[in-house]
Amino acid sequence: MRNDLRWLIVAGGNLLFMYVSLQLNHYLAVIPASVFLFGLPIGFSALRLSLGQGLAASATTGLFYDTLTPFPLGSALVFFSIAFTVIYAIRSRFHREEAFSSVIVVLLANLFLFAAFSGIATAMTGSPGYPARLITDLLISQILIAVICGWFFSFQMTFLELFGINIEEEQREAR
Repeated sequence: MRNDLRWLIVAGGNLLFMYVSLQLNHYLAVIPASVFLFGLPIGFSALRLSLGQGLAASATTGLFYDTLTPFPLGSALVFFSIAFTVIYAIRSRFHREEAFSSVIVVLLANLFLFAAFSGIATAMTGSPGYPARLITDLLISQILIAVICGWFFSFQMTFLELFGINIEEEQREAR
C-alpha cells in the first residue's frame, strides 16, 4: 500500500456522497420511493485505486453504511468487499478509463448490492416485501446511476486532486 492516504480521501468522498444520497431518500420518502446508489463508490474504488487502497476505501464505506442500517453488523462491509474484489479482479478485461465501461461496471455492482441487501431484508423480516416497489426503486436507482456516474467519478478525481493526487497522470506514467 502506498504511503499516501488516498483511501481515506476516497472514503471521505464516499461518505459525503452517502450523505447526499440519504438526503435524497429523505425527500423521496414523500412519494414513496428510494434510491440505492452504492455501486458508485465501490465501482470508483475498484476501477481507479490499487487493491489495498480500494479495499480500504470500500471497507470503510461499508462500515459506515453498516451503522445506518438495521442489518447485522458487517453485512455491508462483506458485500462491499465482495463487489470490490470481483470488479478489481476483472478490471483488466475492459477499458476502465472509458465512461461507458465505468457505467456498465457500476450498474452491475449496484444491481448485486441491491439484490444482496434486499435478500437480507427479506430474510430478516420473513416477508418478500413489495416486488413492484423493489423493481421501481431499482429502476430509478439504475437510471440515476447511469446519469450521474460520470459526475461522481469526476467528483472523486477532483477531490483527490485537492490533496495533490492525480490518478490519471499516475496511470499514464505507469504505462
